[in-house]
Amino acid sequence: MDLIDRLAGRATEVAVATHDPVLARAALTRLQKAGTPCRLEQLWGLPLRAKEVAEPMGVPVRVYIPYGHAWLPYCMGAIRRRPIILAWAARDFFLTRRSL
Repeated sequence: MDLIDRLAGRATEVAVATHDPVLARAALTRLQKAGTPCRLEQLWGLPLRAKEVAEPMGVPVRVYIPYGHAWLPYCMGAIRRRPIILAWAARDFFLTRRSL
């Protein structure tokens, strides 16, 4: 939040990358109050709960989808460590498709 305070009102645009809805709301609110254009960035495969905070605020949301040579081993390692990630990805896939 210290960085958000330094950028608010000074930067041309700020991308807030977090999956924490409480942190996202606080950061985006401070930026909007300062008149700083902002957006929320999230990584596909993790819970997209912060997206539900940004959209009602009129803040654009970008969801990054990892790909490339290293993606599959990284993904499998993450799923092996936290199997719930697979359920999150499936849930978000179906929720996102329904809203298109």
